[in-house]
Amino acid sequence: MASIFSAPMSAVRPSSLRGTHPLRDCEKVGMRNALLFSMAAVSPRQDADPQSSRTLLPSVIAAGFSEGGTADASAVGIIPSLTSRNNFINFCASRNNGALTNGSPNSRDSVCNPCPIGLLPAAADMPSVKITEPLPLAVLDPNQEFTIALRSRNFAFGSATNPSASFMTAPQQLSSEGVIIGHMHLVIESLDSFDQTTPPDPQQFSYFTEVVDDDQAPRVVIPPILGVGLYRATVSLHAISHQPITLPVLQRGATSDAVYFSIGNGTMRAFANDGQDTPQAG
Repeated sequence: MASIFSAPMSAVRPSSLRGTHPLRDCEKVGMRNALLFSMAAVSPRQDADPQSSRTLLPSVIAAGFSEGGTADASAVGIIPSLTSRNNFINFCASRNNGALTNGSPNSRDSVCNPCPIGLLPAAADMPSVKITEPLPLAVLDPNQEFTIALRSRNFAFGSATNPSASFMTAPQQLSSEGVIIGHMHLVIESLDSFDQTTPPDPQQFSYFTEVVDDDQAPRVVIPPILGVGLYRATVSLHAISHQPITLPVLQRGATSDAVYFSIGNGTMRAFANDGQDTPQAG
């Protein structure tokens, strides 16, 4: 049987047979060509589009990712970081049986997201947000519309992808002014008391909406769906593909905000401890 690395004997001149092994020499040539072909498959052409290539360019490999980060660590609780020499490009291959987010929200199993973090703003361009209405501990009427007013800085509002098909599928992006592009998530949760010590269940909430307005001071109208009770409204900033924003420094101010308020038409017990002030509703 002919080998894919061998040439037919008729193609070899008699003079080439002196002092050589024609099949072995042809195999060497074939193996060399196969190696060159393999290298071409994993090495992009210089004019290839790096955004469509499936090869990791040497210019984007972060050397710091190969260090555990504990050489000069003195703080209690510091542990070695995971390390990688290829930017964790195949990190998800050995996690969660290779199950990927793949653009869809997942409420059942743990999955892995292979998308890189993306662009980070300069520290001077980090965003923040503030809820200006309702005021803290405000008392609102039950089953009535009300408005949550917001103000922000250093954030390019007005962009969000389809969360059903493009959930966390793209890196964080910056505007031409160098600020993060994205939108806000606003969620209202019911509380047992304002001084409760049990953290709320993230899967249980009273109202959720995306704020995609391109206004730096949006006003969100909440429909008349909230009955008598105690509530926490929280707003957080998200990149275009709905991932929480990522910032360039560790020590910084908060980029989210919350306000506590009550809804009711009578006296409500807002605090579990005796002797605390009880706001009057209605």
